[in-house]
Amino acid sequence: MGSSSKEKAAFTRALTVARRFLLAAEYHYLFTPADMDFSGAIVLFTKAFEHSLKGALRPLEKRIQNVIKSDNAPGQKPFAKYTLGQVHGLLKAHPTELKSMLGEIGLDYDRVSSSVRQINEEAPAKHLASKSKADATRFRSLILGSSSVISALFRPEQA
Repeated sequence: MGSSSKEKAAFTRALTVARRFLLAAEYHYLFTPADMDFSGAIVLFTKAFEHSLKGALRPLEKRIQNVIKSDNAPGQKPFAKYTLGQVHGLLKAHPTELKSMLGEIGLDYDRVSSSVRQINEEAPAKHLASKSKADATRFRSLILGSSSVISALFRPEQA
């Protein structure tokens, strides 16, 4: 499935925003004194993942919206405004349709779903009290480490 120049531009914009969040998160992580609160770094890493996810899925946005509409749930909102928790729920509720769609754009459903689940499980912790550098290190490793969750969002030609 070829990408239009409009889709490529939207993907590039999403990556630019994600990169800015990553840079800000990394700055916070590296330059905050060890005895300070690191929840800000975790929030920024989460936002970087979220923007990467939305950018990767942008070519499917209209089709994903149709899947959302098929649920006939009240109070539906556009996919672009979905939280990570809602994306996780959507992936769990519609694995067959979404696996096929993701495959069409070169993404692996299981890797994307696992990445969203991991971030979603960790993300609530950022709202609870202050977070230590160890907490931020664990989260940073999830985002940027050897089995980076962000890497699941790139097609082979973009990696």
